[in-house]
Formats: sequence, structure tokens, C-alpha cells
Amino acid sequence: MRKTSCNIQDILSGMFLFGGTDVSALEKEFCFLPCCEVKEYASGDVIQSAAHPLDGLAYLHSGTASVLSDASDKCVLLRNLTSGEVFGASTLYSEVRGYNTVITANTMCTVVIIPAEQVKRIIAANPVIAENYIRFLTERICFLNRKISAFTAGSAESKLAVYLLGLPQNADGTVMLRSSLSDLADMLNMGRASLYRAFDALSMNGILVREGKKIILLDRNALRNIF
Repeated sequence: MRKTSCNIQDILSGMFLFGGTDVSALEKEFCFLPCCEVKEYASGDVIQSAAHPLDGLAYLHSGTASVLSDASDKCVLLRNLTSGEVFGASTLYSEVRGYNTVITANTMCTVVIIPAEQVKRIIAANPVIAENYIRFLTERICFLNRKISAFTAGSAESKLAVYLLGLPQNADGTVMLRSSLSDLADMLNMGRASLYRAFDALSMNGILVREGKKIILLDRNALRNIF
């Protein structure tokens, strides 16, 4: 990881938090930009971990990253981050630090970090910023509720769909399974036979093609509609 220089104001103009506002006007009022950091991470670098929790709001300006359940060899991929996404929002007002989740860079990544105290200061003083923050958290809650429903009450196909959509997508549109089918079946709380049938059903419907651990997603929209 290394710090780099760039126009932070231009970058943050595309961030959800500042939608409907003028970043330059906010800077004149709050003088928060000098407090922000721009960091670059190489592929494989750890961006955030329990040992180094984030104290602020992070904006992934470029690259892709993975959110993992923990730092163990049997960690589960929770989410794939792409350019334009944010992390750290859910813990901004939490007194708990040191979560087990780990964020690692899949490619070269550029991340802009706004210190927590600066974000809180702007949220408290600007209704538009506060509404943007609340809207973002609401959308995240709705998304997580859909995932929970798919994993707990959904069919084998819906559980598999949720998992596949969370995997990092390669440049050729493929995703790679991170574990054996046996381990994947255990993780999704289903038998191996059910997992095989789910793959067969999605394949027969023209949604994907499986070549060992390599999965070619032919129709991501159809995959989303399953859950």
C-alpha cells in the first residue's frame, strides 16, 4: 500500500454521500479535504482487517476488492466491491471496532478515505448529506434482507445464485469457485446432490456454463431474478 496524490474533490463528486451537493462549497464551509487520504493497493493487499479497522468512510475510486468473512483459510466471500462503491458506512457510528471481516484488493485499487470525525461533522450540519447517508444504509439493509431470505428460505437455485453473484467477475465474464463443490454445499447448507441439481437447472435454462471451478455466467439478470 502507498499513498498517492490526485484531485480528491473531483473524485468525491461521484460519491453517493455528496449527491445533490457542491463539494467545493462544502469544502469552503468545513475544510475537510486536507484531512482525506488517497491510498493505492496492489492486487492481494489487505485494505482493511480486524487488526487494522477502518476509522472513516472509504470510497473505492478504481479497481475491485473482496469482502471476506475473516482471515482464515475457510473464509467466505461476503461481497465483491467494484469502482464507485463505499465501505465503512455501517460502522461509522458504532462503538465496536475490530470486526473479523477482511477486505482485500483483487486488482490495483485506489481508495479515498474520509476520517470518521469529518464525515460526522458534515452529516450533522447538512440535511442533504444526512439523507444521502440514511438512504445508502436503507438500501444496504434491503439488500442484506434479500440475501438472508435467499439463504434461509430460498431454493437451492436461489442460494447458488446469491453466492455466484457475489464472486469477483473476471475480464472475460467468468467467475471462479473458491472451494470444492463439497465445501460449497456445506457452506450453502445443502447436500452435494442438491448443489449438482441446482447447477444443472441453471445450465439447462441457459443461465450459466460450468467447467470445473470455472463458471461462465451467460445471463446475470436471470440469475438475479431467481432470488
